[in-house]
Amino acid sequence: MKYKYRCGRAACRRIYTLSKPLSHYATDKNCNCGGTLHDYSCDRKRNKARTCHCDGLHFPHKKGSSVWCSEHPTGPTEADYEERYG
Repeated sequence: MKYKYRCGRAACRRIYTLSKPLSHYATDKNCNCGGTLHDYSCDRKRNKARTCHCDGLHFPHKKGSSVWCSEHPTGPTEADYEERYG
């Protein structure tokens, strides 16, 4: 099993894959930029909660990110239909 950790620096946010949990290493593992590594699972849970799988778009997307998403507050307008379908 692989363990994923993310760099804590906002400018970096690099993801590292380690073979063991961080607690099993004798020395602290840090990013190349000098930032500390944090558990990546909380980011995956948060992103999973924000992901929408509606029929408006054929791929997973952020809720309300497009006018074609069913979670969008206004929905598509006549101009959007004209632009898309001509």
